[in-house]
Amino acid sequence: MKRILTCSVVLLVALSTQAGLFGFHNITTNTPYGDALESQLRMDASDMGSSVIFTNNADGMPATVKTIYFGTDLQDLGLSIDSMTGSEGVAFEILEVDDPSNVAPPGWEEFEYWWSVTVAAASALPPPASTGIDPGEYLAIELSYDSSASFSTLVDDGLVHVALHVISIDGDGSETFRNDDDVIPEPASLVLIGSAGIIIAFARRRVVSD
Repeated sequence: MKRILTCSVVLLVALSTQAGLFGFHNITTNTPYGDALESQLRMDASDMGSSVIFTNNADGMPATVKTIYFGTDLQDLGLSIDSMTGSEGVAFEILEVDDPSNVAPPGWEEFEYWWSVTVAAASALPPPASTGIDPGEYLAIELSYDSSASFSTLVDDGLVHVALHVISIDGDGSETFRNDDDVIPEPASLVLIGSAGIIIAFARRRVVSD
């Protein structure tokens, strides 16, 4: 029984150190659909490094992630973007804070340092919904910064914040979303946690029957 319980604990510990999944909450009220969109926008940040993946749930409503913002008050963080990989046919442009075309999202003026990534399909055709991260698409970003903490930890501790500007909502609507600080369980994690619970329950039943 001890061996089974040990395996279950190791499984849960390994699972908790693999990734940090963050949701977003709506901070504007331009359309009636902002709250509904919250459940389809996710940021999966590595607990072991500086990689982050943004996803737009394929089962959600039509909406396109157009711009991604990173903000911080840490002067010595030195955040930079090393590389980006996304769905086929998507190109990216990084705008520094001093770029005149870089417009901060609502409330972002509270951060002294911030960066944005504009997402656009290289071969985009009208309507605008064909640009950016559409439902079922993703964008993976590799970051560099001067800290030993993982990006997930920086976000979870509120030291780095992330915002998304989403367009083409119900045609031509737009909303802005800001990350939630708390990590949320991934579906796969919930399945594995449930499996671990079954293993522990089975082990207990065996002890009783023995």
